[in-house]
Amino acid sequence: MLLIAALAFTLQDPHKPARVDTLVPRDVVAALAADSASGDSTRGKRGRRPAKRATVTDAHLRSAFSDAPARELLLRARDARMRNDSSIRSYDASAYQRLSVGMGFKQIGRDRLMLRVENSAHIKWDRKVGVQMELTGARTVMPMLSGLPGMGGNSTDAEDGRREMSEGMQEMAPIPWYPGKDALWAGGGLAKAQVDEGEIIHPLASGSEAYYRYETGDSIMISLSPDRRIRLRELKITAREPRWNLIVGSFWFDVETGQLVRAVYRLSTQMDIWKVAKEQADSSDTKDMDEIPTLVKPLIFPMIAEIQAITVEYGLFNGVWMPRVQAIEAFARVSFMRVPVKMEERYKYASVNVVDPSMRPIVRAARSKPDAAKDSASRVKPDSASRVMTDSARAERRRVREAAAKVDAARRKSECDATGFTTHTALRYQGTLPVAVRVPCDTMKLVASSELPPSIYDAGEELFGVSEREELVKALGLGLQPGWAPRKVELHYDLAQGALRYNRAEGLSGGAEARQTLGGGYTWRGQARYNTGEATVLAELGVERTSGRRTIGLNAYKRTAVASDWGNPLNFGASLASVLYAHDEGFYFRTLGAEFTWRTEPKRDIELRAFFEQQSSIPVTTRWSLFGGANDVRFVPNVVAREGTVGGVEMRLRRDWGLDPFGWRGGVDLRGEGALGDWRYGRGALDVNVTHPIAGRVSASLTAGGGWSLGALPPQRHWYLGGLQTVRGESPGTSPDRGAIAGSMGGTAYWLTRTELGWGAPAWRAAVFFDAGWAGDKAMWRDPGRPLTGTGIGFSALDGLFRLDIARGLSPVQQWRTDFSVEARF
Repeated sequence: MLLIAALAFTLQDPHKPARVDTLVPRDVVAALAADSASGDSTRGKRGRRPAKRATVTDAHLRSAFSDAPARELLLRARDARMRNDSSIRSYDASAYQRLSVGMGFKQIGRDRLMLRVENSAHIKWDRKVGVQMELTGARTVMPMLSGLPGMGGNSTDAEDGRREMSEGMQEMAPIPWYPGKDALWAGGGLAKAQVDEGEIIHPLASGSEAYYRYETGDSIMISLSPDRRIRLRELKITAREPRWNLIVGSFWFDVETGQLVRAVYRLSTQMDIWKVAKEQADSSDTKDMDEIPTLVKPLIFPMIAEIQAITVEYGLFNGVWMPRVQAIEAFARVSFMRVPVKMEERYKYASVNVVDPSMRPIVRAARSKPDAAKDSASRVKPDSASRVMTDSARAERRRVREAAAKVDAARRKSECDATGFTTHTALRYQGTLPVAVRVPCDTMKLVASSELPPSIYDAGEELFGVSEREELVKALGLGLQPGWAPRKVELHYDLAQGALRYNRAEGLSGGAEARQTLGGGYTWRGQARYNTGEATVLAELGVERTSGRRTIGLNAYKRTAVASDWGNPLNFGASLASVLYAHDEGFYFRTLGAEFTWRTEPKRDIELRAFFEQQSSIPVTTRWSLFGGANDVRFVPNVVAREGTVGGVEMRLRRDWGLDPFGWRGGVDLRGEGALGDWRYGRGALDVNVTHPIAGRVSASLTAGGGWSLGALPPQRHWYLGGLQTVRGESPGTSPDRGAIAGSMGGTAYWLTRTELGWGAPAWRAAVFFDAGWAGDKAMWRDPGRPLTGTGIGFSALDGLFRLDIARGLSPVQQWRTDFSVEARF
């Protein structure tokens, strides 16, 4: 929910309605809209800070435009933005909105859906009346919580339990257009004439030249008829410096009218949620924030939000540009947790500028005495000295609320009995838009509405034109960046970034990172780390450039590398397993060299790496664990690496599909690598996972994989099976014929299968599993002998977000192993 709050703040989306207690005079609504359009209607009120903006100088104006047409197009678009389009008098539209929120603990993990909300509505708007809205569909799923009391998981199964949406959630249905609406921000909001540094600085508002640069791009001519053509022109807008409230993007306008036709943009840099909160807080709140203990900060930081792309597309209806599709893609990261968020909206129009005589003026809701008493109670303030509300005041407020709720319930019941619907009125968008919302009393009709897609888990290609959106997003490439303006150097020592870790090769290892945003998409970073086990210092220095969706980097380093293909033995969770009960599943070696990297963001589902490095061995320096003492025999030996210098390339592709826990889900992990130097080799591997329900609450999961190599594969690039990620119950590096790893044992080829049969719901599930695998000399592929095998039971929570496995090794070593993990697939 943190990112949703951040989005609401950055986009300033005033969806919260105010109650309509009187008839709304049209001249008053118009005056409110005009005041809001002036940009000052929300400023100067008690408790609100005054707007802050930079003065536009001659130097700003000289550097703001790369060409004269850019200035002309900006001024025309600015004028059109603030001019209420009198050509739009009415419309009849259907709206559909979908909000998706995911959750995970690892940056590289499968897609997991925490929440999805859908709603649809039939919307009529008339300039003389306002908005009349009928909610035609509404449903929500929380798959990770499916199976808990009161939590619905499968929206198509009424007996599985659905979580009904609140009235406020039902009223989230967006309104396509209304006088004063800002055409740029997805989600709505009133246009403000002046920029304000406390919000996202609008690139078309007056004063924006002090913050942005403008350049014309391509143009398109659209022929509507032999006598009418529309010319569209692109305006590329880039921030002068990388700041959280500045954007970069590509905007297309109708040259003749200055109306926005389509846009794609993103924040010029990540938003540091904590810093922004401190900037917006008053002095007392800031003091409270600074009181967080230094040792606690690594557990809750970083707190980052990033809007990757906002797309807005308009269509021409009856000669008028009207919004058609808009979407926001974003994610947040709070320490170990990542939260991807996507908001999508689509509009279809039955008519534009066609008078509907059935629309009637919006009348006020009946005001009851308890309502008046409730308002009076809301004005009761606690004692100014103690700031604590008295018991009698609390009791009075509670009594008033209960009485108001009874009156409201009685009114709704009477209305439902008479019409089958309940209607309530509201003022949206700072009181400028009267809205009457009509909702079916039988909310199950909303869940089963034909206005919604057949499944709430649909990908949305037909609904939102996903492929068209991706084409539009390509404009946000590495070349569209904020200006060069180095920011302050920041020091990071976050546990989520591996500031503190423990393993048998490094011992206790601590480090910190210095990072500086330079502008132009560039960031440099430097890391320093001290390993107590080796008594040595490791370091990295590099620079990256990102577009928010793609990142390239160049690094020089002396680091600890991991030979294992599965999991991340260097993260904090793996370190806890090592220090507590000696379950160190990594095989480590030292690298000294340089690399060039390319990856997708934020999931890193495609990664490419070119490297030139010197590789060498790392001895085991400690066998201490909390429950095993100073010489815990559960720590296995480390790999003996072949020493030498090589250069090569690596590639990794990860893909997941399926969000429905009651349907097909799966994923692939494809790896390839080749190198030349003191030795030559090539290696490739593929793992595939599939899960699907069998009957009722019983479901199954199957993982199959294999790898092969060419040339002289060094021990540090062998495959090692055993442990939590491969064959549970057996120790990492176990060999079918020699037991635990010894010296340079490993496999130049491998195969692996993992099968599970589970019972329960995504919120909780118990499973039995059987794993089998083999890793050895590729010449023995056809005659591998007896493979590694293990079996056991597992318990998972929140769709595999947390998992406990109790495993029994069967062959070649019979032993028990217990592991706790996060981000399990089943």
